Amino acid sequence: NDGLSVLVATTQQVFNEFGAGQPDPTAIRDAVRYFYRQQPDAMRYLLLFGDAIYDYRNINRGASPAQLANMVPVYESRQSLHPVLSYSSDDYFGFMDETAGQWPEDYEPGAGISNRGDALLRVGVGRLPVKSTSEAQTVVDKLIRYATDRSLTGDWQTRVMLIGDDGDFNIHQRDADQLAEQIETVAPAYRPERILLDNFPQQISTTGTVKLPAVNQLVSRAMTDGRLIINYSGHGGTLTLADEQIVTLSDILSWRNRRLPLIITATCQFGRYDDPAEQSGAELALLSRTGGAVGLLTTTRPVYANTNLLLNEAFYGSVFRPINGQMPRLGDVMRDTKNNSLSGSVNRNFTLLGDPSMRLAYPQAQIVLTAVNGRELTANRTDTLRAGQTIELTGDIRQNGQRLTDFTGTARLTLFDKAATQTTLGQKGNEKMTYQTFTNTIFSGHVPVQQGRFTMRFIMPRGIDYAVGPAKLYAYAIRSDSLADAAGSSEQLRVGGSVITDSVDTEPPVLSMSVVSGQQTGEVWRVVGPDVTVRINLSDNRGINVARSGLGHELTAQLTNQLPVVLNDEYVAKGPNGRQGEVIHTFQGLLPGIYTLRAKAWDINNNSTEGALNLVVSERPGLTLRAVRVSPNPVSEQAVFLAEHDRTGEPLDWTLTVIDLNGHQQYQQTGQCTNCPGTVEVGVWPGQSSLTNALPNGLYVVRLQMRAATDQTTATGSSRVVLSK
Repeated sequence: NDGLSVLVATTQQVFNEFGAGQPDPTAIRDAVRYFYRQQPDAMRYLLLFGDAIYDYRNINRGASPAQLANMVPVYESRQSLHPVLSYSSDDYFGFMDETAGQWPEDYEPGAGISNRGDALLRVGVGRLPVKSTSEAQTVVDKLIRYATDRSLTGDWQTRVMLIGDDGDFNIHQRDADQLAEQIETVAPAYRPERILLDNFPQQISTTGTVKLPAVNQLVSRAMTDGRLIINYSGHGGTLTLADEQIVTLSDILSWRNRRLPLIITATCQFGRYDDPAEQSGAELALLSRTGGAVGLLTTTRPVYANTNLLLNEAFYGSVFRPINGQMPRLGDVMRDTKNNSLSGSVNRNFTLLGDPSMRLAYPQAQIVLTAVNGRELTANRTDTLRAGQTIELTGDIRQNGQRLTDFTGTARLTLFDKAATQTTLGQKGNEKMTYQTFTNTIFSGHVPVQQGRFTMRFIMPRGIDYAVGPAKLYAYAIRSDSLADAAGSSEQLRVGGSVITDSVDTEPPVLSMSVVSGQQTGEVWRVVGPDVTVRINLSDNRGINVARSGLGHELTAQLTNQLPVVLNDEYVAKGPNGRQGEVIHTFQGLLPGIYTLRAKAWDINNNSTEGALNLVVSERPGLTLRAVRVSPNPVSEQAVFLAEHDRTGEPLDWTLTVIDLNGHQQYQQTGQCTNCPGTVEVGVWPGQSSLTNALPNGLYVVRLQMRAATDQTTATGSSRVVLSK
């Protein structure tokens, strides 16, 4: 698909040619180096397609002979007892220099970490830790969908979530803030989102453990809405992140997301993939059939916070930097990240669980703000936007400095007030930490793009911070055919002050609500749970307020007996004048029952309105098989089996069986699909038994058992087929 030249080799082929037939990690490294020396500029990426085990000889019988044959060994340190200085690493396979074949471990107990074994990666290495053909198909389907499904394109591709653990004198939170500042500097079109755990009040569970359920919800919603990257720095283990368990096994298994992030976990052992007795959280996220991650930069053993930051900084110094005019592939990023953060074994313990030849979903073109209120914007000129002022922003979609006149579609502009100073709560006995971030949205709206140019008009709300200071504008655009997109930002706008208006506005906004995929009966909406999506439509003669400086003037929605949800950041204005728009919000995990939803909105002149909606949520029924069809029937050469079901767009797997009239199974086939159509091909029958033996003509029964991966419900169906050869 990307025009790369690819060589596929089995481990047995490599062991035979370079390891005298023995399963030896050095044989893999020697094979890579053989091809690298032939074409150093062409040999760029190595994908290890299989799981690994620390027990090379399988002494503990952790894997069956068949499983062991499908594994691709990982380099294991000779030191195996030290909790930090031991390591497993795929870096070894990317060392191509003459003196890099032997990896020294010349430390002494108590002497600390030695850097003498540091070597430069020349090849970007990644691994897909799959153990079966079904896991392999799941991951490959995810990679293909990530690269080709343009229906998923959106501004999530410009957002990066940075999570910092609390405690430890705020080191992890400061690291997250420092990384966010780095992104704002090196890639200003990308929007960092700081999630610092000490910002959220701790809750004590009945067992006495400290929890932060608000953070769990933020992470789950980010997975659903989509992020280009989700980055965690702090404590963790093989299945959880943070002492407060902000990501757990239950969370990972519950993710139902189609927009797949790259997840970075600068924590201990979350990506350990060489232990057959336990599947790590990173493996589960990558191998998930219902969502999860498209790849992970994660750790296989314990690591240190200071070297975590060193590697993280190297990553963000590489991931947004083009190579020869194109954005880098993950293998390029991984190679440069490792080479710019050498720090002994704790650097080696970071690994890429993903395809090194894959590119992240970077926007392809640039958005440039060209004029404010009809006046050209130049590098030496800034404009101040005042409360009550009518604003007109004009911009271009460009590539290589030229406007793309064939770009017609939609742009989304989001304007933030000045960076706000925020202070953490100071829990866990640590000092409070202050930092600055753009969190106060002033305006967010969609506007048409015609021939690579757009103009957005709106009125500045009264609820801004009146002190004059630098604002931040983010922009994202998508072409009508979804085959091209663009991103950009501007820091040449200032916000503050106000203008005097002649008229007094006392007219409140108009608010209406509906339920997506729901049915309205009189005053009641009925919908199937557990996730319910609500659309709130708003319009006003001046515009809807989303600024947060005016205390209490927030756009909110509240379900019965639940806390209000602030929706300011989810409101999007529509059209060129910015006076009408909508919020689409999903309430997750609702139990069957009767609910009342109340919403409240304000316009830019502080007039408010409210609305209510009655909602009946029912339990979601299980998977239903509507029909199992056979074509052609009778069959003389080959029959195709089709299944009609009610789970379009979800991952399904199935077992298809052909049985004779005596009840004997003659043929069986298994299969799966990820983004399944409403009618799916579940098998092809050549009119033979599973052992390819000829079968007598006659009537056979077809049985199909299908399972939905999202809720584990099953359904069975049957049909009949006549064999006539």
